[in-house]
Amino acid sequence: MAETLVTSGVTMILSAVEDHVKSKIALAWGAKKELEKLQDKLVVLQLVLDDAEKRQLKEPSVQHWLEKLKGVAYEAQDVMDEVTYEVNHPKNNINVTNKWIDNVFNCCSVSNPFLSYWRLDTVLNICSSSNPFHFQWKMAHMIQDINGEFDKIKKEMEEYNFIKGNLSLVPFDRTSVLVNRVEKDNVLGSRRLQVAFTNEGASSTTQVLGDLMSMIGGDKLRVLFLSNWLKSGIMIRNVSPLMNLKRLHVLILKGLIEELPDSIANLKQLRYLDLSENKIEVLSKSLNTLYNLQTLKLNSCFLLQELPSDITRKLINLRHFEMRYTSCKMPKEISRLRFLQTLRQFKVSEESGGGISELRSLNHLRNGLAITELENVENREDAESANLIKKQEIHELAFDWSHYKPCRNNVDEVLEGLWPHNNLKKLEINYFPGAKFPTWVSSDASMLPNLVEIRLQSLYNCAHLPAFGSFPKLRALYLVSMQSVTSIGDGFYGYSKPPFPSLRILKLITLTNLREWAEAAPPMFSSSSASSSFPLLEELAIVYCPKLRTMPTAFPMLRNLVIRDSNSTVVTGDDVRGRKQAHLSNFTRSCPILQSFPTEELQRLTVLQELHIGGFSEKLDSFPFLSVSTNEQKGGHQLCGLKILKLQNPNITFLPEQIQHFTALDELYINSFLNIEALPDWLGYLPSLRYLELFNCPNLIHFPSVEAFRRLSTLQKLNIVLCDELKLRCANDQGEERHKISQVPWVSIDSDGNIFRGSQIEPTYV
Repeated sequence: MAETLVTSGVTMILSAVEDHVKSKIALAWGAKKELEKLQDKLVVLQLVLDDAEKRQLKEPSVQHWLEKLKGVAYEAQDVMDEVTYEVNHPKNNINVTNKWIDNVFNCCSVSNPFLSYWRLDTVLNICSSSNPFHFQWKMAHMIQDINGEFDKIKKEMEEYNFIKGNLSLVPFDRTSVLVNRVEKDNVLGSRRLQVAFTNEGASSTTQVLGDLMSMIGGDKLRVLFLSNWLKSGIMIRNVSPLMNLKRLHVLILKGLIEELPDSIANLKQLRYLDLSENKIEVLSKSLNTLYNLQTLKLNSCFLLQELPSDITRKLINLRHFEMRYTSCKMPKEISRLRFLQTLRQFKVSEESGGGISELRSLNHLRNGLAITELENVENREDAESANLIKKQEIHELAFDWSHYKPCRNNVDEVLEGLWPHNNLKKLEINYFPGAKFPTWVSSDASMLPNLVEIRLQSLYNCAHLPAFGSFPKLRALYLVSMQSVTSIGDGFYGYSKPPFPSLRILKLITLTNLREWAEAAPPMFSSSSASSSFPLLEELAIVYCPKLRTMPTAFPMLRNLVIRDSNSTVVTGDDVRGRKQAHLSNFTRSCPILQSFPTEELQRLTVLQELHIGGFSEKLDSFPFLSVSTNEQKGGHQLCGLKILKLQNPNITFLPEQIQHFTALDELYINSFLNIEALPDWLGYLPSLRYLELFNCPNLIHFPSVEAFRRLSTLQKLNIVLCDELKLRCANDQGEERHKISQVPWVSIDSDGNIFRGSQIEPTYV
């Protein structure tokens, strides 16, 4: 929308101008008064934007005014970017007084009567394009010109009597989504352009890129997003033409390039650069000249080995730096990026300038931070030097040790020294080799009163769990691969009455030696409190806990229950029967030794919405409860609210006929039916089915009949994966089974890009 573009543009410029006015840089350019005038105008203009945006739909003249404002706003943004670039460029770091600069501006003015007293060669030298003061003079006059343009805009604004509102930020907007083939009408004059390359169709990447460059107005485009849509291996060999788009503010190149050309230095106004998922090994040193750059993303660049040296000394305006899932070392002296707000991952290094103490001065960091390779932290004092306890805007923290490297330090003390601020909301600890939890987790829940999620993974030596039940706001708890935990008892519940007052999600995964999970002791409950240790728990998963024999049974609000690869005696018929009033909506059970099941109790769950079942004893030749009902009317009422059904069993050769009575079924997943050869026609009696997935059914040959598929009028997507025989029969328009699925709008086979609509062979991209 035009109104969104205007507001976002003016907001960015206002921020840039304010930064210049408040900084010494503005003074050094002898243009303070002009910048202050510009700031005042922009504040006034922004105050009326809300009213203008509402009125432009009914008043074409207001819409025209907004468009003019947008154009001037972009021009002002460009000037600010050029000023910032030149100020930060080493060639312009000249130590002169502000008064002398003002004199230069005054003397070079054509209206100055004393100009004749200057020696001609002196004036020419000052005004030479090779002299940095020539640029200063030029910028001052450009700012004057922009002020004049905004004066005209402001004068027109007064004629509309806009209602003044409050300053607000508007989310950044993107437009123009194109795939493979370029349409001129959609590109010409665009300011924001997104292109997704595929390995299908007639156009090569070189041709598409050439078409783009011939159509794009290089002085207009501000945002360009090029991506590899299907991760197909397609590459752009030469992106140098893109480096002529000198007005670009945002450039995103995802999964398409192997090197970044030196001509990236041409993009002086670039603020946002995302090179994620590319096969780049070494970044061009020219990257260091992008002084306006505020965001740099290098995620999933698996081959990246080296960053430009001195990157932290040059790109001092960086606010956001992401380099996750790469083997590249962190840039040295990252503490120099004093404005840094986003740093998703910090890899601790033993080298000078790469230690954890580099985090000390980065007090603007916010949101999430993962600190990895903590085996390189020497001791508690070293850990405390990160000063995490003072970083109040970091709400998510992950601490990772490398599971394949030995630790030479007292890891318990290191974790103790990583004490976070009490605003922390999410905590994750991975591969911690110690045996003791830090006091800021185990002693008093009031130290981290705002924690809502805890994830512990591969803490092999920790045998005793902290009092997680005492954290008042804890909503999700994940315990994964903790082999030393053999029992969960009173210490787990803590002192809250009731314990876990806010917990919604609890997952116990790969606790291979867990034998007992006890109820909280009766004193945990007061006479007025609930009788459950988990009063609000909605989702419970117990996965691969083969030795577990006992567990709590009172989960009054449980909606999702998953038991997989665990002891079959954990959940009894009484447990399931209790869920009737608890509105259980998801029940998953996959137990290789299971031979019996609480059939009658489960079928009473009329509100059950999602059921995952499969992976049973080899002695079973049918599903334990999905047997054919002799009374179809009665069968129709069983599990009548089921919306998602996932079935898995390699031994069974047919689908349970009871499925045809699940009239509310929205999604059906048929997984690892190794011996099934044909799908039954009664699948056509599922009037609500929208999604059907067939996974790992290697001997499946036949779909239901054409008539059955036609009855599935709501079916929108068919996904076929690892079904080799069926794939061959759908390979082209001559395939024996292809015609049966001609009515399905979206079909995918093996997720290899072979996506088509109905009977079409040529792919279409959606």
